[in-house]
Amino acid sequence: MKYKKNKKAQVQMTENVIILFIFFILLVFSIVFYTRLQTAKIGDVSTEKAEMDAIEIAQKVLSMPELQCSVQGAATPDCYDFVSVNATASAMEKNPDLVNIYSNIFKFSTITIQKIFPEKDEEVFVIYDKKNEELQDIMPTYSPIILCEYSQSNFGYGQTRICSFGVLKVAVYS
Repeated sequence: MKYKKNKKAQVQMTENVIILFIFFILLVFSIVFYTRLQTAKIGDVSTEKAEMDAIEIAQKVLSMPELQCSVQGAATPDCYDFVSVNATASAMEKNPDLVNIYSNIFKFSTITIQKIFPEKDEEVFVIYDKKNEELQDIMPTYSPIILCEYSQSNFGYGQTRICSFGVLKVAVYS
């Protein structure tokens, strides 16, 4: 009789061990699933933050008074003076200290302007270029702009404005 009680206790103990084993397996699977889900969410949040940074930098570039067209002292939205763009690009290329001045505003990014219509200009004006070798992902943002050149009119009265379409590309490294 004692042997049967001992055997019954042994069977119950085995059942308890199997139930605990299954419980821990389910617990491990749920932890692995939860961590992978959180990792995916963190990746989405970091991508969204990089996109927001790219848009923020593009907005800062679009509102740079150094490049904007002005008619009688009033800035024209999304209009850039072609001569100012060219001068800024060559100044940035020649003077690396200017890149350092703008680095706290534009962070690690490349900002370019290219004329695309009526005739596509192969020349790309690099307004700002600061790269970080550790950052590999590039988040580009494109904005349509107007590039205008001013010249004296034939009769000496005022200026003639010749405008073309261009694209502003802001590539942020993240």
